[in-house]
Amino acid sequence: MDVKTLVHYLGKELESIGHEYESREILENLFNQDISYLYAHDDLQVGQKTLCRLEEVIKARKSGQPLAYIFNKRSFFGRTFYVNPSVLIPRLETEFSVQELLKLSGDSFLELGIGSGCVSITMKLERPNLSVDGVDISDQAIQVANLNAKSHLAQTHFFKSNLFQEVSHSYDLIYSNPPYIRTEDMEILEDEVKKYEPHIALNGGEDGLDFYKKIIKDTPNYLNKTGYLVLEIGYNQKEEIFSLLEEVNFTGKCIQDYAGYDRVIIATRRK
Repeated sequence: MDVKTLVHYLGKELESIGHEYESREILENLFNQDISYLYAHDDLQVGQKTLCRLEEVIKARKSGQPLAYIFNKRSFFGRTFYVNPSVLIPRLETEFSVQELLKLSGDSFLELGIGSGCVSITMKLERPNLSVDGVDISDQAIQVANLNAKSHLAQTHFFKSNLFQEVSHSYDLIYSNPPYIRTEDMEILEDEVKKYEPHIALNGGEDGLDFYKKIIKDTPNYLNKTGYLVLEIGYNQKEEIFSLLEEVNFTGKCIQDYAGYDRVIIATRRK
């Protein structure tokens, strides 16, 4: 089979599950070549090993497994990060959060719930003089984050902690994208999220606010006087989180993402 025939075959297979738009990503990962190269050399013969891998990929994708887990990687802020089912797949919305974080001043940064480490590592790489710490309750997530830090030569400090429990310093910037899906809504998530991504990183309790309540309650003890608390939120949680901030004498503003949804809250102490 040549590349041209393979491309046609893959397109038909993906079309059967409504995912034909993923063809480019699969081909580039399969051949480790840019798509333009493949189209320019579509008469090349495809080896048996590649054909077998293609069938594995198609089978996994038809079962609902996300491409990021099939190939164990996802692009974030122009860099490639290793991911596996022990961490959430980085989202475009979180790139928006990073853009907002980078606008804020500060010398020290703490992320609560690092997952793959993509946010903390990006912050360090974009601002090399920033001191970056990150915590997670999952040993597996910390392993993934450390692997990514090593591959990107990012000098970050990741350690195990249930939110602030093992944190002993204060910071200029504290960021979290905590679990915020309401428990009753977990069942209506898309299958590829519900079946494959870690529920510990998705389920925010009965009202979706469990982690925000804990984070906001303890933040005054760990945020420097002129520091910023930055939270990624669900599209309909702004007012409830503003109320939680009021309880600790904080004030915040909400910024909408690329799609026009409430996405990032930036909070500070009231003056």
